[in-house]
Amino acid sequence: MRKVIFTALAVAALGAAAFGAEEELELATASLDEIVAAARGAYRAGDEERFKGLVEAASAKFAPADVYFALGGVFLEGEEPDYEMAVAAYEEALRKVEPSERLEYPGVFYNMACSYARLGDAGKSLDCLRATLDAEPLFVRYARGDENLALLQGDEAFQDLIARAEKRAAEEEIANMTVKPGQAAPVFTLTDIYGREYRLADFKGKPVVLNIWATWCPPCEYEIPDIINFARDHAGDVAVLSISVDEPGTDVAAFAEEYGINYPVLLDDGEAADSYMGAKPGIPQTYFVDDKGVVRGHIYGAAERDLFEERLERLVSSERE
Repeated sequence: MRKVIFTALAVAALGAAAFGAEEELELATASLDEIVAAARGAYRAGDEERFKGLVEAASAKFAPADVYFALGGVFLEGEEPDYEMAVAAYEEALRKVEPSERLEYPGVFYNMACSYARLGDAGKSLDCLRATLDAEPLFVRYARGDENLALLQGDEAFQDLIARAEKRAAEEEIANMTVKPGQAAPVFTLTDIYGREYRLADFKGKPVVLNIWATWCPPCEYEIPDIINFARDHAGDVAVLSISVDEPGTDVAAFAEEYGINYPVLLDDGEAADSYMGAKPGIPQTYFVDDKGVVRGHIYGAAERDLFEERLERLVSSERE
């Protein structure tokens, strides 16, 4: 099927009117992701004419801003990212949205900050990073040690920006918690992807790290390898669990097996996940529960291994008190 779609998209780039209705129908039913995938192939092959044709075809069918946002990501993929083309695509996308809506794209501004830093433009990089952290201070987790931002990391303005963002992120971390530190963790009984039953009460006497996620969520996917390593290194001392909030019928087991997930993947019953993240139901979220069933910590959004270790250390310290 993929070959058919690619062929149809190539035809569209050359002029669909010269071909039969079947090719036009393929273009009419192709998704933005499929067109962008074809454009990625053309770009990597150096076929500029085809690439431009695909961009025009996509822009005629979808919101042009969405097309250029997607293209920005295309230019950053692979072993040799094209930072100039990436920022040009992102700038074009931002011109196509209302100024009041631009801060709804913190990930785009972050990619631009990294790209400008790679291009040696510290001023534009810092401006884009400031826009990122103003919109979403939790991005400070990535900015703090990102090698793509090495150009900025000795700069006093960068350090000040990071310090202020960390303060805001810490405040938001508590604000985003439905179950606050010191409160009892909501109990649940759920079935895992293999049909086995798990109860939170089964883990009394052991710290629990509970990750709430979905297979369709890129930030969730991003942190899975670190959670796998975390679970492996703390096996026997900490119970790592996850609750998938995927729609019924999703093959969560296939996803878990593909990634080699080594901790229980429980299927949400429509209530368990909400009992933890009702106030702000974005994912991923991770709760840290002590050996008595009391919530001690929380991570809102994707995180790397060091933050999991930091939250675990806080949990263990609270148990000693």
